[in-house]
Amino acid sequence: MKTYRSAPKGIFRKPGSSIILICLVTFAIPGFMSGSANLKAADQFPWPVPPFNQSHYITGNFCEYRSTTNPAHFHNGIDIPNPDGAPVYAVKNGTVDVIDPVGDAAYVRVDDIAYVHVLPNPALNVGDPVTAGVTILGTTISGQGHVHLTYGYVGGEKNCLLPNSGLTPFVDVWPPIIRYVKFLRNNTSDELPVGVVSGKVDIVVKVDEQNGPPNYSTSVLNNGTYRIGYRILSADSSTIVYEPPVNGTRFSFDTKPANSYVDIVYYKLRPG
Repeated sequence: MKTYRSAPKGIFRKPGSSIILICLVTFAIPGFMSGSANLKAADQFPWPVPPFNQSHYITGNFCEYRSTTNPAHFHNGIDIPNPDGAPVYAVKNGTVDVIDPVGDAAYVRVDDIAYVHVLPNPALNVGDPVTAGVTILGTTISGQGHVHLTYGYVGGEKNCLLPNSGLTPFVDVWPPIIRYVKFLRNNTSDELPVGVVSGKVDIVVKVDEQNGPPNYSTSVLNNGTYRIGYRILSADSSTIVYEPPVNGTRFSFDTKPANSYVDIVYYKLRPG
């Protein structure tokens, strides 16, 4: 199970005594992300479950917060629904590097892609060549209901839902929903009074990132957001008083940060 948290945290100082507005900037799972034209074409590949050349729902996005370990960690891949026992196919031509049949996290790795929660195909051996959309790597393990796809080697995991890179096609027409914004005194759980922002402040934002219609399962309706940031505007919204670098971006998950950073990105509730 994934744990949802209020996220992320940003810090700013109020410039003088100006009246300010906070303008949040969020981006969905980035299949339809704006401003992506500057990304260079890279590896593109079909989906590991049929239909191979149609977009699928996502039930867990890259770099979501996960509390299944202590300390917590970033989710290192994406989750794609697939019925228990249904086949999982290679998305790229390659060579089998690892076969691990043990437990619910059993997996098959083909070059730079790992297919997790997959009972390996007994006909496969390490060193065997595979063909995209043809070779069955295994089947979804009973009780899992999805395949976890990790793009990139351990320590170098990449987002496989970027424009011009990774799984294609991917369609995400549902924008993120900002549930609330809170202003806390820096490194505390003390919320500032309404209308009062001064000193060093943590901006805590609860964002739901949908990848499906409102009546769909909660796992589809609250994926991790790809990119988020903020800018501080004047009271009439006509002037940017302050904006973090790169168009206000605070966090952008093209690659996975070190897990030691997870409680900086995601707000950690404090006692008291």
